[in-house]
Parts: sequence; structure tokens; C-alpha cells
Amino acid sequence: MVHWMNALIMVQLLLAEHMFAPYLERRNHYPVRLIASAVVCVGAAYFFPVLEADYVAYGVFLYSTLFALSICTVLLCYQESLWTVGFCCLAGYTIQHLGSAADTLFRRMAHAGNFPLPELLSILLSFFVVYLLCWLAFRRCLRQQGQLLVNNRHFLVLAGVAFLVDVVLGLFPQAFVMLYDREYDLHYAYQLVLSVYDVIACTGILCIMAASLSNRHLQQELELMTRMLDQEKKHFEISRDTIDIINLKCHDLRHQIHSLRAGRRQVTSQALQEIEQAVDIYDSVYDTGNAALDVILTEKSLLCGKSGIRLSCIADGHAIGFLSEEDIYALFGNALDNAMEAVAQLSDPDRREIGLRVQATGQFLSIHVENCFDGTLTFRDNLPLTTKQDHNYHGFGMRSMQLIAEKYDGCLTTSAKGQVFHLNIVIPVPA
Repeated sequence: MVHWMNALIMVQLLLAEHMFAPYLERRNHYPVRLIASAVVCVGAAYFFPVLEADYVAYGVFLYSTLFALSICTVLLCYQESLWTVGFCCLAGYTIQHLGSAADTLFRRMAHAGNFPLPELLSILLSFFVVYLLCWLAFRRCLRQQGQLLVNNRHFLVLAGVAFLVDVVLGLFPQAFVMLYDREYDLHYAYQLVLSVYDVIACTGILCIMAASLSNRHLQQELELMTRMLDQEKKHFEISRDTIDIINLKCHDLRHQIHSLRAGRRQVTSQALQEIEQAVDIYDSVYDTGNAALDVILTEKSLLCGKSGIRLSCIADGHAIGFLSEEDIYALFGNALDNAMEAVAQLSDPDRREIGLRVQATGQFLSIHVENCFDGTLTFRDNLPLTTKQDHNYHGFGMRSMQLIAEKYDGCLTTSAKGQVFHLNIVIPVPA
């Protein structure tokens, strides 16, 4: 019976830890890695030796070993930092411990009310409810953030220490009951108190971990607001400098026209080239009807001009009026940055072009971005994998855009036809 319980604990633990899989960067051959590692872990838990030793010492050794094995599976399946893996494993172990405590609490309360629950039914109900609630709670934080990236390590260390205290101290009352209460006359009372303690402690630990994610989201919002202010400042400076340049060139052109009329000189090709450059800069300032989109397009257009990239844009800014400014900056900023990065690597100047189209078609907002690229793209879950070495801090832009689209009940799709990459976002327009 002990062997089966150990195997069941490992299954519960793995389910809780892999709850965060949609927000983690998966390694190649992910299904094979997941199944193989799960089989090894469950098998190791089942055949774990049962020792006649001190209950507390054996319990710490058993749970530490199972926890270490589960960490290995997460490291094997996902290409994430140790802090992110530690967050997933610690949260998963806490969720599993909370489910176990809830199961014990339900059964003890049912026993006290003379309504005993079957053990299997109690386990299924307890873990289903606990896992569902925890998934919904963390999913809300992660949908806002777009990825699981742990930067606040102090919260994680604090949660780890709290959980260690909870597990270790929780073994002492249970060992006391098993040692001095052979008939288990007081066993139910002790288990009831211990279960309440575990539920409160685990819930507090999970709140701390959720707070760390929310803190990360607030930090991102602050960075975004700073970026928005910087972009607005750049937009003002760009517009001011452009007007100054055009005024200067117009002043020079006026003198050249006077000279031409007087027959004293002719308009040189150099002067015409300078005037054309001034007009090109003026054309880089967009007026789509949406201030946030104008800032993004103006900045990216000037950057494209400096890099020899042509940005072809047909955008109706009024069509995206229902999107928040933060989402507009994140959505179009990531889309154009990715396209510019791909096009900048092309050696053929005729292929260094980006196309953007934003329009409302019926009751839907349609956003289309396309650009050429070299090499091959690998897709996973309809998203291209990042080609950068640091997977912890790159490759989240596309996932962030997908989450923004889903936030407005829309969808994001990508495809590669020939050597042209296509990004399409369709979002229903609110009534």
C-alpha cells in the first residue's frame, strides 16, 4: 500500500508542476521527454524502499527525493532558467501538499459528521477542486504577464523557506500520534488540526508566489509606461526636428528659386537631393487617427529608413480604437521589431521590405504583417521558435502578441510561404 501511495504522490506532484507548461519554452521532442521522465519518476517512487526509521527523518528523506526527481523532469522537458524551474516545482509541490491536506480535511470532517467518504472519491474531488482553483488563480497572473519569467528571487526564497517549515513541522505532530496513540483514539482530532494548519500555510505560500508574479506584471507596466513616455518625447522631437529641417530646406529653396528667376544660378542636383531627403523625413511622420499607433509607426519608419528597409503601411487607426494604448504599443512594437530584425539580415536590398495592413472588415479587426527572411523557421503551437541563444529572455514577443489577441477574444496565426513570413491577427470589434 505504501508503494502505491508514493507513486500516487509522484503523479499528483508531476501534474501540479506541469500545470505551467503552456507558459514555458519546451525542448525538442517534448512529448517523448515528458512521458519517459514521468514513467521513470513514478517507477522510482513506487519502488522507493520503506525503511523502519524515525518517521520525521524518513519523511524528510522521502519527500526530498521525490521533489528532486520531479525537478529533473521539469529541467529535462523545458528550456528555462533555474529560478523559473524552481518556481514551477515549488508551486507544484505546494499545490500537491494543499490537495493532500484538503483531502484529509474533507475526510476528517465527514467522519466527524458520521458521513464517511470513500477514499478514492475524496481524493478525486479534493485534488480536482484544489488544482482547478490554483490553475485559475495563476492563469490570471500569467495571462497578464504573457510568460513565466521569475525575476523576484526574494519572494521565491521566502516561499521555499515557508514551505520547508510547513512540511517538516507538519511531520512532528503526525509522528507523535503514531508513536503515543497506538489505538488512534485521538488520531482524527490531530489530523483535523494538522490539515487546517496545512491548508492555511499552503494557501499563504501560494499567495506569496502569486504576488511575486503580480509584482512582475506591475514592473512590466511601469517599464511600459516609461517606454510610452519616451516614445511620446521622441515623437515630439522627431516632429520638431522634421519641421525645422523642412523650414530650412524651404528657405534655401526660396533663395534658389529667386536666383533661378534672376538667371544668376541653377538648381543643383545636390540641393534637390537635400530637399527630397527632407520630404522623405516628413513622410515618415504618420497620422493614422490613433496617437499610440502613430508613435510606433513613426519611430519604426525612421529606424527602417536608417537601415535601408522599406516600410509599406496601410493603417486605419480608428479601427483599433478599442485597444488599450499599452496593448497597441506591445502588439505593433513586437510585430515590427521581429520583422525588422529578420529583414535586416537580408543581403538583397530588394527584399528588405515590410508590409503592414490594419483595417476593419465587417465586425472584425484585421492586422497583417509580412516580411522576407532567410533560413528555415520551426513552428510549435502555431508560433515560430526563437532563433536566439538566450531562450529565457527571447521568443516571448510572439507569445505576448498571442495573449493580447486572446485577451480581446481574437486569434493570432503565423505561416511561412516560400521565404515570406506572414503574421495575421483577427479580433472581433466590440459592439
